[in-house]
Amino acid sequence: MTPKLKSLVVQARARIIWGESQDAVKNSLIEAGLPPDTAQLIVDKATEEYAREVRRIGLRNFVFGTASILGGGALSGFASHYGRIFREHSMVQDRIHAAGIVVIGYGIWLLAKGIYRIILGGRARESIPDIES
Repeated sequence: MTPKLKSLVVQARARIIWGESQDAVKNSLIEAGLPPDTAQLIVDKATEEYAREVRRIGLRNFVFGTASILGGGALSGFASHYGRIFREHSMVQDRIHAAGIVVIGYGIWLLAKGIYRIILGGRARESIPDIES
């Protein structure tokens, strides 16, 4: 691989990862002197890498979302048993229960975001850093 071709491949990958359209990247590679078939191959490989990364982020969100839902459920369950143990309703019990509900809500949001990213894959048009935030 020549240094010029290597540079074009690296630039194309970066542009795809930053969310630029495949057509724009392909056209710029063709304008740089690459044959259309080679340009399409480079764009396809970069898009596959992008889709793999988006799905990885989605899987991470899915796992953390599931863990948050389970953790929030455990907190809420503890809050309900806390009142039974001490046979009284207290402010601590309400706060623990509220924290559990907040954690469950966050978990649902992460879970939905993860499922969306897993399904969306390479069709996303956002940069990887924007997706991770």
